[in-house]
Amino acid sequence: MRHPSLLLAYSIAINLFLQLAWIGLSLTHRYAELKRGANVVREAVAAALDSGFPELAVEWLEQGHSIVWGELLQLRNSYEELSSAHPDHARRLRELSSALDDAGATREKSLSTFSESTDNAMHRLTRTLQQDADRHRTLAIERDKLLQEIRHLPGFKQFLLPKDFPQLRASAHSGPVVMLNAAETRCDALILLADVDHVIHVPLPNFNLQRVGRAATRGAGSWETLLSTLFNEVIKPVLDALAFSTVGDLSRIFWCPTGPFVFLPIHAAGLYGTQYSSPGHKVSDFVVSSYVPTLSILT
Repeated sequence: MRHPSLLLAYSIAINLFLQLAWIGLSLTHRYAELKRGANVVREAVAAALDSGFPELAVEWLEQGHSIVWGELLQLRNSYEELSSAHPDHARRLRELSSALDDAGATREKSLSTFSESTDNAMHRLTRTLQQDADRHRTLAIERDKLLQEIRHLPGFKQFLLPKDFPQLRASAHSGPVVMLNAAETRCDALILLADVDHVIHVPLPNFNLQRVGRAATRGAGSWETLLSTLFNEVIKPVLDALAFSTVGDLSRIFWCPTGPFVFLPIHAAGLYGTQYSSPGHKVSDFVVSSYVPTLSILT
């Protein structure tokens, strides 16, 4: 059980992470921050699961993963809708977002160009950084106020707000959706079903990404080891939780991998060899697999 203050800290960090997707931020600056933020999100998800909040884990994982995988398009669409209906609000939002990015770039430039070590130089740098921080804080407050104003406009109540769990659960309308998260301390599968109002949490205690990563680079024999490890330690626990069998029509399942899971051939997981020719030893014996980058794609 993690301390509640840790979850609060992660909540603040994820909210800051989401701000990086704002229209007006430079692509280079945003990309560097997003790479760092993605790791924070995965650790936050692990902390939420440690504390017994799987629904919160799903919300956080979707929020972070959506930005990493290009849901910026959705944010841009939201901005375009705002621009069409309320051009003045859209213009102010873009100006404030650009000003915030400029303020951050100015602070970074002040640090990168500093080369003196005298007391006077340090005093000038400290004063400059304080001025930059004050300007950044003022702009952030102005933007937050503008957001609240926008969300009171007709049709914009949820403007740039992340989806909550009940909304995300709707992504399972065509079949189970399985989110896979890998953090430093744990690996987990989070299953969403359309007719179940909670997350089915499947811990994966035996799964070790480092060991599987080594196996994936050592030839054909190790490739079979990778696929069997995936099946036994990731896929089979999920299939068992769903009570899927090989009898009858195959069920449809949607895999939403994150982090290192993205690079693993989940759809091909299984036990290969003549001794495993009977049904029940490969993921394809149970389900038809599809991949989705985010839950929002399915809603």
